[in-house]
Amino acid sequence: MPATTPRRRKTKTIQRRAPQQKRARATYDAALEATARIVRREGLAGLNTNRIAERTGISVGTLYGYFPDKTAIVVALARRILAEDNAALVASLDAAGDGDPVRALVRTLIARHRTDPQLRRAVMSVHLGEGHGAEHGVERFVASLAERRDLTRLGALRLFVATRAALGVARGLVEESKAQLFSDAEIEDEVVRLVAAYLSPAGGLSPASPAARRTNS
Repeated sequence: MPATTPRRRKTKTIQRRAPQQKRARATYDAALEATARIVRREGLAGLNTNRIAERTGISVGTLYGYFPDKTAIVVALARRILAEDNAALVASLDAAGDGDPVRALVRTLIARHRTDPQLRRAVMSVHLGEGHGAEHGVERFVASLAERRDLTRLGALRLFVATRAALGVARGLVEESKAQLFSDAEIEDEVVRLVAAYLSPAGGLSPASPAARRTNS
């Protein structure tokens, strides 16, 4: 008999129902807040559904009405943080007006990743481990940025590289202890300098680069 490919186990990190009414939404949010408090104080090791329910002030049965397990709650918390990141970036872009959008966005990225880094590191590790890495992308935001700031002329590749460079530094603030050696202002200046130089007309391909040689050949 031919070998069969084993089926992948479906992830359980999908909430069972989305809260619709105001009271249900408040309970849902309270569960996420309780989860965040526990993770901040005790890490993921101290987290279980009984403690989350107790801190939320509800029964475990009510909690299971929204989430199948504690992992699903952590994933929901990670998604909330990512949504707040995106909202903060949009707000900073609006606030920048005709000023410096790159600096406004970089400053917001740094501030978001400097805030609650231990919580972010813990919940994002679960979120990624459950296979939701695609949700960490910023394609929608970059597309919106390109449209609103007339950056389409730069091309998809250059925007991809520039945004990933900035995101890489921001995530390093969470993952690397060495990041604590530098102030937010120092990091902001360096990232802005990097991105601005790369996106400037003079920041094109170096004549010595392999890509430039292929283009000129």
